[in-house]
Amino acid sequence: MEHSDKYRSWKPQLSSIPHFIINMAGEHSKACCELPPFASNYQPKGQVSTVGDLPTYFVGEKGKRAIILIYDIFGFHPNTHQFADELAAKGFFVAEPDFYRGNPWPLEKVPIQLPELMAHLEQHVPESRMLADIGSVCRYLRSNGAESIGTLGFCWGAIYAIRANVEGLVDASAAAHPSRLTVEIVKDVKGPLALLPSKDEPDLIPLMEALKEKPFVDKNVHVRFDDMHHGWCAARSDYSNPANARRSREALQIMARFFDETLQAKL
Repeated sequence: MEHSDKYRSWKPQLSSIPHFIINMAGEHSKACCELPPFASNYQPKGQVSTVGDLPTYFVGEKGKRAIILIYDIFGFHPNTHQFADELAAKGFFVAEPDFYRGNPWPLEKVPIQLPELMAHLEQHVPESRMLADIGSVCRYLRSNGAESIGTLGFCWGAIYAIRANVEGLVDASAAAHPSRLTVEIVKDVKGPLALLPSKDEPDLIPLMEALKEKPFVDKNVHVRFDDMHHGWCAARSDYSNPANARRSREALQIMARFFDETLQAKL
């Protein structure tokens, strides 16, 4: 897919956006609780090893630019590994940690009861441990030659991809079909941000507008996939569907170019 500046063409002012749209941000998408993951026969190309006690799927050649992929609530899944593999093929060393440590949300428990999910997340992936784990993976990557690191988050993982940016752990962050993002969460990022919402997420332009005074504003990316469902790049992707497969790879191309522009090896 050919890229152009149209992906950065959002220009609305906050005053022109209805308040109800701004207030919707931060809520769970209904589709997030109702759509099941798709089965896949994909054979991942990477390998799992541990960083401390954290199982991590690694793919690609070790180098100066690395990406930490933060999966959705279904944890390690062939579809998510496939996205990691294809991103690595673009020239990045990709690490996909198993933050759940073998305890993801069960595939069969869909539709999801939100209180039950929140209890599960608090038990298995509390916020304090998530940030500590991301920090550990960053240190591992840097000790293995990475000079610039990005994070990529899907759905639930988007918040932590962006929190790592806010904390200064990484240089840039991207998110596809992100869940529960707010202006408050993104406003203090220290590096560029790319957001790729689906038709099931609220309007995220107010979040991008909150970054308009940042020195890296020209590197930020916002592309809305209004013909795709929540999860179309991760466990809920259906690569047997030509439209889903094509749009997932278009999203990957956008992210690859974003990281190519924002993850720069130190001179």
